[in-house]
Amino acid sequence: MQDKRMLYRRYADLLSVNSSPELAQLIADLDMIYTIDEPPDDLARNIAQSLATHSNKQRSATTRTQPAKRGGIPQTHPALYRRKAWQRSMSTLATVFLTLLLAGSLLVVLNLIRQGRTGGGGNAPHPIVPTAAAGSSLSLNQLHMIDSMNGWAWAENERGKNFTVLHTNDGGYHWKMVSPGRQTFGEGSWPYFLTGSLAWVIVPQTAGHPALLFRTTNAGQTWNQTTLPAENIGAASFINAQTGWVTSNVVMGGRLSAVEIFHTIDGGQNWTRVVTSSAANSNHSGSLPFNNAIFGMQFSNETTGWITGASNANNDPYLYVTHDSGHTWHQQMLPAPEGVPPPDAGMVIWKPQFFSTRDGILPVSFWSPSGLDVYVTHDRGESWQSTSFLPVTNTNVDMAASTGDPMFVDMTHGWLEVNQAHPMIYMTGDGGQHWGSAQYSLPFALPVLDFVSGRIGWAIGNAGNGATELFKTINGGKSWMQIRFIIS
Repeated sequence: MQDKRMLYRRYADLLSVNSSPELAQLIADLDMIYTIDEPPDDLARNIAQSLATHSNKQRSATTRTQPAKRGGIPQTHPALYRRKAWQRSMSTLATVFLTLLLAGSLLVVLNLIRQGRTGGGGNAPHPIVPTAAAGSSLSLNQLHMIDSMNGWAWAENERGKNFTVLHTNDGGYHWKMVSPGRQTFGEGSWPYFLTGSLAWVIVPQTAGHPALLFRTTNAGQTWNQTTLPAENIGAASFINAQTGWVTSNVVMGGRLSAVEIFHTIDGGQNWTRVVTSSAANSNHSGSLPFNNAIFGMQFSNETTGWITGASNANNDPYLYVTHDSGHTWHQQMLPAPEGVPPPDAGMVIWKPQFFSTRDGILPVSFWSPSGLDVYVTHDRGESWQSTSFLPVTNTNVDMAASTGDPMFVDMTHGWLEVNQAHPMIYMTGDGGQHWGSAQYSLPFALPVLDFVSGRIGWAIGNAGNGATELFKTINGGKSWMQIRFIIS
């Protein structure tokens, strides 16, 4: 159920502090049902069951019982039953009538509230309302929701010159600026969000100076600042508040000369170099091959992690795994997509995601033929199997292209946004075995998607004038409603 406090604040005219959880749930469901034209079947069933349960409770309240008999089943007093039969009948009819009347009233009220919240403008743009401290208008750049209510955003102003961290606990209607001291981070800074309370921001400094690391463990209420062990941080992976890894690109004479990986076990106070990849040691056993196309790093626990990137000249996947916290690395090969000839051009390996100790997914995009395949593992990443190849024409699914990152929330539900002439969302409900598509019903492409379940997700849209708009779906992306949000 939605956070009870948020329901009370949002619908103070309908709920009181003494309202039952069932009524709060009913209002939460009605609130969601008005965000789309056709509610999902399960949501409609929930509302119908809520109405039936409320009616049954009213009927049962009119029947007095006495202590259980031998069978342990409460027995209704016969005289009381005969005397008040007509009262129960009238009470039942009245209860059903009043319940339906209440539901109808709630629908009307919530519809009016919804129109007031969105301005009745459908998909019409709405400006962000920042506080004076925010300076110029902020545009949402990244989104990372943890659940249906709590999440983070990375916002920019002055066309990417300054950034700030935002946090929400009401599903994105209100955002609070939580950067340390309400300061902004400069160009080149980037965030890493892990849980509803844990987040990091990596901030580069002037040439010759190591980057800074800001960390919060309480949703941005306070931050701790430390210094990273290198200047050019390329990727990061944290598994908890204490343990993490970063990569560093060592540049000499304007050219990449080495890639280093550092490890911390005390929240970033101290770092240890665990491996250096350079042209001199690229062929050594257990070392990472020297490559400037490292795109991602992901650890699943204290010892096991992956480095991913673009394939080499032989089209071998850049996919390396470690089982000793990053000291040694070994390449993992991938079978060609089922039913597709071996690719004659490069591929890009995205970061793996694990949803249990054994089960995970690994998106892989191909340049020729152009498309995406989702590889799965059920043995902790020791091996990966192809699912099915999704052809994507007229564009490359690439980290540098105008397509969104493949997005998965579990082993079955995933999305891919492709920014073509007619932007599309590709959706799978069986882990990549089959894909469906939906054309946006919005007047622009959505470059950022973020889901927390198979149904609930958000999207950031660009209105074309630098401002951004936030949308929400509760049916897996088939339809969207606009959220008029406030930043304070």
